[in-house]
Amino acid sequence: MPGLAAPVAGLTLRQLVSQTSGLGDLPGAAGATDEDALLRFAHALGPKQFVAPPGVVFSYANPGLALAGAALEAARQERYADAMRSLLFTPLAMSRTTLRPSEAPALGRAAGHDAKGEPVAGYDQDTRLAPAGYAFSTAGDLALFVREWLAADDGRGRVLSRSIARAMGTKVSDFPPTFYGTGYGLGLFVDDRRGALVLHHGGQSTGFSAQIVLVPERRLGLVLLMNRESVIFARTVDAALQSLAGLPPRACRRFPPRAWRRASPCRRRRPALWWAATSTAGPSSSSGPRAPCDWAREPGPARSYDWGPTATR
Repeated sequence: MPGLAAPVAGLTLRQLVSQTSGLGDLPGAAGATDEDALLRFAHALGPKQFVAPPGVVFSYANPGLALAGAALEAARQERYADAMRSLLFTPLAMSRTTLRPSEAPALGRAAGHDAKGEPVAGYDQDTRLAPAGYAFSTAGDLALFVREWLAADDGRGRVLSRSIARAMGTKVSDFPPTFYGTGYGLGLFVDDRRGALVLHHGGQSTGFSAQIVLVPERRLGLVLLMNRESVIFARTVDAALQSLAGLPPRACRRFPPRAWRRASPCRRRRPALWWAATSTAGPSSSSGPRAPCDWAREPGPARSYDWGPTATR
């Protein structure tokens, strides 16, 4: 992409999608509404947006995904929404999925609710960060994507190649065990459920929550949607995996040990940002027993911590 600031231009797509770009996060509940905003945002990124050197730490940042989407838009010379429709939505017959809010009402958009169950007006919209999770979709359409990913993992994908599916589920970063898992690949959190690989990614916006879970070895995928915000789906996922795949509830550490947080060179930047510092010494080992998760007291994804030494590949 021409015209990017020097440190941004040096980033790779792998760093952007694996959340190892070093970019900091930004809130994105409401912002730009015009589709030119994505490229404008990419060109506006500069050195001040970095919170760590590229390739050194796992730092979940929506701007990194936005930059990857802007690169796709520039390469194909078409709007990101149109590129996703032609590359993914149309080939998989995801006819009720769109990245354009103006098209959502005609597709039967649900009414959102806050964490207390009260209705909320409108919906989140920020075209600067559209690639980070602003699609309108249905459980049925997302199930078509899940089916495609599982087929691709077997070498039978129509849109995704086997190499892409396998790369998405291969760890790039390791971090201490939490309810997010034990690492991150290309766009997916990676977890181990007593020997079974479980991949997942969720998201929340004002009034809505979503989660996709993949268990490649069992050829199983889950899609969970709720028109209520701040829902993590942990107990539902546990029950579904136990019932459908015979996998026991996951054991994890609720919070990183204090020693990890004290040792971390990273510092809190904003409430919505959580990240793991890394070292070149290899994966860190968790001290003490791993107790079963107490989901009733699990922190939500918006909590912010500093995590200690982990490893990035």
